[in-house]
Amino acid sequence: METKKTFNLIKRTFIIIILIFIVFLIGVINIEKKAAINQITEMGKTITNNTSSMLKSWLSEQLKLLNTLSKDERIINACKYPDNPIFVKKANELLFSIYNNYEYYENLPLISTKKNLVILKNGNKIKINKGTFFTDTVNGKTIGKGGLNYSYISEIFNGKECFISEVYPSILRGNPIFVISKAVKDLSGNLVGIVLLSPKINYFTDKFINNIKVGKTGHLVLIDERPLLIAHPNKDFILNDSIQDKVNDVFKRIKNNETVFWDKFDNEKKLYISKKVDIDSNKIKYSWYIVFMINYNEILNKYLLSFLMILSTGIIIITLYAIEMKKLYNAIKSKTLSLEILSKTDPLTQLVNRRTLLNALSIESERFKRYGTVFSIILCDIDFFKDINDTFGHEAGDFVLKELSNIFLEETRDIDIIGRWGGEEFLLILPQTTEKDAKILAERIRNKIKEKNFIYRDKHLPLTMTFGISVYNDKNIEIDDLIRRADLALYEGKNSGRDTIKVYND
Repeated sequence: METKKTFNLIKRTFIIIILIFIVFLIGVINIEKKAAINQITEMGKTITNNTSSMLKSWLSEQLKLLNTLSKDERIINACKYPDNPIFVKKANELLFSIYNNYEYYENLPLISTKKNLVILKNGNKIKINKGTFFTDTVNGKTIGKGGLNYSYISEIFNGKECFISEVYPSILRGNPIFVISKAVKDLSGNLVGIVLLSPKINYFTDKFINNIKVGKTGHLVLIDERPLLIAHPNKDFILNDSIQDKVNDVFKRIKNNETVFWDKFDNEKKLYISKKVDIDSNKIKYSWYIVFMINYNEILNKYLLSFLMILSTGIIIITLYAIEMKKLYNAIKSKTLSLEILSKTDPLTQLVNRRTLLNALSIESERFKRYGTVFSIILCDIDFFKDINDTFGHEAGDFVLKELSNIFLEETRDIDIIGRWGGEEFLLILPQTTEKDAKILAERIRNKIKEKNFIYRDKHLPLTMTFGISVYNDKNIEIDDLIRRADLALYEGKNSGRDTIKVYND
């Protein structure tokens, strides 16, 4: 019973420790998750801020270049006199030098402000209308194209000094580009033309988008106010109407001034961090927004390692604790079992003791009262045991007791209960055994003892036993009466010469 209580206490303690660890683990998961999200968020803010600054700086360089070109005498003369091949040639040489030195321009054209201008190009007369190209760096393929329906042209004619257009497919090759335009004025301040730069979005993407990656899924995109994706690591997404609904959902939240939010894109939950590019709204058709996005699962992986380390450490600690508790339980169980055995057995013969015998007699008595199962007992005593102790010593007496115990165990059944009643007396409880069968067993044991040659330290020990039998066949018999009857039968055997078997009879 005590062992079971101890085991239950250990088990409850173990369960409590596991529950505490689970609560601790959940807390750690939440802390690590929050820390990972905060870390990625701060990183995303830094990336979008830095990229926005770099993009603004790059655009400023383009505007400076355009400003320089717009004030260059060769550009002014060509715009003022577009039908003068010498002026146009000099302007073209300047534009070609820039075009050849920078790989990211689609073309660098000049636009005339004159109406119904006719110029010769490769021997052909080409009519140039107001707002169309009269020279270009792509061998005249765009001469005569353009027009006031293009924002980067119309805005300059409407009085703006410079302008950044929307992203659109190039009329040359269909590649996505945007155009930066700048008014060209003569010394009197009159508008005489427009000089254009047309950066390729693919180059733009490589410079500002593709070189920024975080993990496997973290990357940047650029969205304008239409809203359209104008820069993305997957160039097939740029200006792609098939993903417009997804872009719209994200942009709605950006327009609601949500700079950090969760949403789905391509069926993947993502963290979004946005930053509006700081460009004067009067100089750009549609404002631009830098957006950093990263998959939620990628963020989970950021704290998964910490989680696994804590989990594995906890499992190791709990396992070690369980092993130690198992050892403790086994030690307690072993100790308890040893104490239990000591309380039930005779330390010398290892047979059950008097207390255990009395308990067994009570059980057999109850069994008889319930089922009518007869049982017998044999009380036996060593003849002249005192003489053995006095002649050969108490160690010889102990030897005899052990040897007799072995004989009893060899000759009885597994269901029989053999115990030391006290001193040199033994009691055999024989379930389901009649008087006749008990007498047969007693006779077999008596003969074996008498015939056995007991040798102790090279000395023969003469040994016999006397047996008294009583049978429990009446429910009115008390246990004490049953034992008393066996004792009377034993006493009768002692008085009749010993080495005999007597059965109690009323």
